Amino acid sequence: MPSMSGPSDANVFTAAYYDGQSATRHSVTVRLRGHALDIIGPDEDMIDQWLYDDVAFTDQGSGGVRVVNISTQARLVFGQDAFDALRVRAPQVHNRQKRARRGMIAAIAVTAAVLVGTYFLMPVLTAGLVALTPLSFEKKLGRDLSADIVGALEERNGKALCDDVTGGMALGKIVTELSRHTQSSMAYTVRVLDVASVNAIALPGGYIYVFRGLLEEAESDGELAGVLAHEMAHVDLRHPMHGLVRSYGMTLISEMMFGGGNLGGVSNLVMLTSYSREVEEEADTVAIKTLDQAGIGAQGMAAFFKRLSNLETEDGFRFPEFLSTHPNTEMREQRARAAKQTGRSILTDREWAALRAICE
Repeated sequence: MPSMSGPSDANVFTAAYYDGQSATRHSVTVRLRGHALDIIGPDEDMIDQWLYDDVAFTDQGSGGVRVVNISTQARLVFGQDAFDALRVRAPQVHNRQKRARRGMIAAIAVTAAVLVGTYFLMPVLTAGLVALTPLSFEKKLGRDLSADIVGALEERNGKALCDDVTGGMALGKIVTELSRHTQSSMAYTVRVLDVASVNAIALPGGYIYVFRGLLEEAESDGELAGVLAHEMAHVDLRHPMHGLVRSYGMTLISEMMFGGGNLGGVSNLVMLTSYSREVEEEADTVAIKTLDQAGIGAQGMAAFFKRLSNLETEDGFRFPEFLSTHPNTEMREQRARAAKQTGRSILTDREWAALRAICE
């Protein structure tokens, strides 16, 4: 805070000034004149001028007395002596406090209304934008995002991709078999990331990444096939592109209204693959159909969901289904369990062992 003691001129005081557009604090001089106060910067230039009719008291604390310009929501913080001098020229400053609060409440209400309206309109807007996006652009975008993820992991861990040739051939065999029964308009590029999390993600353009932790957790090629069929369904339905448009759109709106933010970063890219309950259920449905048509069956998918459900229970925390935006794992297991269970393996035992050891 600047000094709250007034200079020798009884109508001139030091203060802290906030312009109402950002949280940046400016050390200024306030000069009280006939019908208005001048806010002077360090270089003696006038930053702002407030009519006394627009000035309202907001609150008082250890930092000083705070007043606000009702018209612009700009604020001043200064000492008691400055406020006493202001009250001589603006005796109604306390009476305008309610008006100032109403203005702030109205501004908050408008902001909330815009955000809520955007939230409900976003699915429609997103669908339209995705439909207009050429597949060639989506593929380039996915390639760029993939490079960002791999580059960041290499910078942090020294290694990102697991590229053992024998394990890669086994993975390609599963992808090729499933691809014969999908409806994708683009080819799949499936790689293994050297990351311990039990996860798999699909990015725009057909890029799919299986995490090392998932391979270590899976007990059969049927379980992995269920996961891959699910991620391939996301690609077929262009869910990653929907997530990208929705996430970046909300981020841009938030930036315009509040400032700040960052559209980049690996963590943000991974967050794009966190889908709603309805989207995940849609991908499950398509995946189960693909597994059935490929003669693999959904028993592997059901077994994998069962294991994940047990892990969640061991962790001791799980959102109730009605509070979660993501499908309950136990319910996903039951859905897979209700589908056709008999099926065949794609890989031999040796091929499956090589795939699980792809990162070694």
